[in-house]
Amino acid sequence: MPLKISLVRQKSSVNLQASLDAVSSKVVYIGIPASATSSQRREALRKQDTKLTSSRKATQKRKQVIRNVLSKDVSNALLLYWFSKGTFRQPARPVIEPALRAPGTKERIAAGLAKAVELTLEGKNYQAKRELQKVANLGKKASKDWFLDPRNDWPPNAAKTIAAKGFDLPGIATRAMMEAIDGWVE
Repeated sequence: MPLKISLVRQKSSVNLQASLDAVSSKVVYIGIPASATSSQRREALRKQDTKLTSSRKATQKRKQVIRNVLSKDVSNALLLYWFSKGTFRQPARPVIEPALRAPGTKERIAAGLAKAVELTLEGKNYQAKRELQKVANLGKKASKDWFLDPRNDWPPNAAKTIAAKGFDLPGIATRAMMEAIDGWVE
């Protein structure tokens, strides 16, 4: 007598597949969105320039650095790419990847992602998306903080750059690129 096998589709298996589809369709992004236009960047720099102009502590050289940047039409996304990968004139100073992999941050991101998957499998899609947004915000904050984190191990600025800025903290002369970093869920 041949063995007879029948497959029965349970409601829970349909829900599980829908939940797995919902989990796999969500993406968390950390970076500078393409929609962050150079005009938005220029406006942020103008605000910074206004603050510096009214400040007696700001050096004339630092003010000139900001004005020079204002005159160029380059997006923050491109600046962050050049900053992270390096150019023929400056060494690479990676931001987002090492910030997300840093001890403490990596574990918190993994826990947030695991919680989002768990919530999705329970059918709590709204709470899962909120948890993913928390992960995005955590990544955004970690990336912004990386500019001042001593673990970034970035090469120092050139002597000429230090003289022009008046300090040796790479990437934060205007803070426009750093402040443009965002986190979002799609």
